[in-house]
Amino acid sequence: MENITGEDVIERFKQLSANFIKAITTIEKWEEYQNAQDYYYTEIIAQ
Repeated sequence: MENITGEDVIERFKQLSANFIKAITTIEKWEEYQNAQDYYYTEIIAQ
């Protein structure tokens, strides 16, 4: 069992938060991309 200080916990939490935010940002970008694709294809079909 390692000794974990309060600072270690905060550091690890920051890392997790940063990774979580990155993941969410990536998902949002992907969804925007998908929406753009859907819109594009809808336009082509409509014409």
